[in-house]
Amino acid sequence: MQSFPKKILQIITSGSIFLSIALPIFSFAENTDTSFDTYVNFCAQTTNINAKIYDRINTVQALVLEQHTKIENTLNEEWAQLDQQHLAKIADADALRESRFKTLTRQAKSKQDKERTIAFEKAITDAVTLRRGVIDTETKAYRKGILDIYLKEESSLHLAADTFIETTEAFLAKAKHGCAIGIESKTVRETYIADLKKAEETFKTTKQKVMDITESIQALTQTQKEKFAAAQANFETTVAQAKIKLEEIPIQ
Repeated sequence: MQSFPKKILQIITSGSIFLSIALPIFSFAENTDTSFDTYVNFCAQTTNINAKIYDRINTVQALVLEQHTKIENTLNEEWAQLDQQHLAKIADADALRESRFKTLTRQAKSKQDKERTIAFEKAITDAVTLRRGVIDTETKAYRKGILDIYLKEESSLHLAADTFIETTEAFLAKAKHGCAIGIESKTVRETYIADLKKAEETFKTTKQKVMDITESIQALTQTQKEKFAAAQANFETTVAQAKIKLEEIPIQ
């Protein structure tokens, strides 16, 4: 059966794809707080006040996409190498099994022994085919599941970023409205900064939840291991039963 190469395990169990990205995304409120010369000038500077926020959000989203692409490519490369190794092992196992079958056939003298040998060979071949089918199916499902987890993480962070941008747009509109109706510039500014800080905290909380994919990966990995183990157990049971039916014919 296929095993988990250390490199792949390191990739898929290292957690979020965003952990390796230095997110220049927080403390917008603090930066905004020091980006104006005076409280009086705040209302005069609201036109492009959110431009830096949007630029930094866009930068992060681009980094996320780049990192996700790198991880997907790395996983696919490692999986391709694993598949080659697996096929080589299959070829060796098939050759060894055929050699043993030929030995059994030569040792079978009576008609009854020959029939038992044929039945044994068929049972083993069918069991091997069944086990391989399960492993191949579950391997494909597992790999797709891993990539889907990363894609969901990427998509969720993009959604959180878009929501954050929409929220800051609303806060900016609120600030502009305050300026337009004559509210003191200092008050408008302080309200805007306070609103922005709340939006940042919401975004941080959402981001942390989105990035916590370790549990999902562990659950998927455990499910695959259990299905592999079940396939192996069924195979071993079939082989044991086939040996009993073969009775006195040696199998090695």
